[in-house]
Amino acid sequence: MHNIVCLTFTYPKDAPKAALCGALLPAGWRRVWCVEAKHAGMPVPDGVEKIVADFPRGETLRYKPAILGMAKVYAGFDCDCLIKLDSDTAMWRPDAFVAPIECSDVDFVYIRRHKNEDGYANGNAYAMSKRAVSRVRDYSAFITPTLIDRYFGNEDRVFSAFLIDRNQDLTCCQINKAKCDWRMRAYTATDCIASHYGYISFDETKGRVSDMCRALNRDIPDISGYLEKLKIWAEK
Repeated sequence: MHNIVCLTFTYPKDAPKAALCGALLPAGWRRVWCVEAKHAGMPVPDGVEKIVADFPRGETLRYKPAILGMAKVYAGFDCDCLIKLDSDTAMWRPDAFVAPIECSDVDFVYIRRHKNEDGYANGNAYAMSKRAVSRVRDYSAFITPTLIDRYFGNEDRVFSAFLIDRNQDLTCCQINKAKCDWRMRAYTATDCIASHYGYISFDETKGRVSDMCRALNRDIPDISGYLEKLKIWAEK
């Protein structure tokens, strides 16, 4: 599969993490950052595209206006696989998200929340097939207060409920949350699928990324040049 888009909604405060985690992605992926108009001038790393989309982001992409805005952004892509990746998430085994779509015609690949949470997707990373994205194009389907309110406005739960429950002909693949690294439950074995570095500093994130790269015998990304560009822009 060659037409893979990895989309990150970000802003200046999270840009260092987005740059660091994004540098770990496969070279063949099309990397796109979506920013608000007020941050349109923010520099992006080499090889990253920038699109501007203004909509109320509701804290951390929550509530109906944010979900409708995200759906509209998703609908703008024509690709075989669209991955939504948070700024603070590193994919160590990106094939876990792409292979089910490429090899098994799956439509929605997600890290499944534990059953006591509700079993839907953790929103830090999920992948959608072309078919799933085509369903999201009818984003008016999200204008249902019951669906939004039931999941407290959380975009990951709402998109999950829409793609899994309201489009039952679509196929899904669940990724084991226990094989992912979280602040509350660390998992740093070499078969780790993804790491979520939310709620920690950039310096700590950089240290944990470096440790994992060493464990996997991978090069540690050097984003110092981008950080300098970001600093110069922020000081203007």
